Amino acid sequence: MKLVFTIVFIVFVNLTPTKAWGAFALFFLYLIAIIATARLKLSVIAKRTLISLPFIFAVIPLIFTGNSLFEVVPIFGSEISVSMEGLQRFLSITIKSILSILVALILVLTSRPSEIFFAMERLRIPSLFISIINLAYLYLFVIRDKVLRMIRARASRSSHGLTKKSSGGSLWWRAKITGGMAGSILIRSIERSDRVYAAMISRGYNGKVIPSIQNSKNIISSEYFMMIIGIFLVLIIWIYSLLILG
Repeated sequence: MKLVFTIVFIVFVNLTPTKAWGAFALFFLYLIAIIATARLKLSVIAKRTLISLPFIFAVIPLIFTGNSLFEVVPIFGSEISVSMEGLQRFLSITIKSILSILVALILVLTSRPSEIFFAMERLRIPSLFISIINLAYLYLFVIRDKVLRMIRARASRSSHGLTKKSSGGSLWWRAKITGGMAGSILIRSIERSDRVYAAMISRGYNGKVIPSIQNSKNIISSEYFMMIIGIFLVLIIWIYSLLILG
């Protein structure tokens, strides 16, 4: 049921009007209360929230677009024109992306992968889609092990002087080696995926949901109650956002 709450939260956060700053603050307080109740580490949450940076950088041009009057802002000895309407849209999208990623992180950190996949199945999500996500999740660990082995191999073949704290050469050298490693990982991952799929086929894989997903526990009545209360609070905050903008 946490998956249902996560989906509802993301949908209504993104339906919240742009200038409803009070509602956004309530959404943040709501998630902070959930994080405190679940006893999650804020340091872990903060680090993983950085995944929202690409979305934030992508909407920076909105600051310089809009139909409203532009205001001149001095920056580093020069002046740039900033649209207040565009700035509000930028802040709104940034807040919405951070809130969406936060609630998704809470789901991932408080649930086992099998529970999430089982919930997706209960929501009648196509089994092929669930299998693709499940296999992609498992294959990430294969790629991670390969990356760690390549990093150890690079470190073992690099030397450094007594005054240097790190191995290897200049920054350009490191960038070149890292680029080569990324290309090698891409090629090896494609070859490895073919071998993994062939091994799965030889062991009877038929494209259906992995049986271990079916072993997740059943949902009890208290979880239904908590889900209803959580969704009700989300709806209250969303309705409040509509009322404050009248």
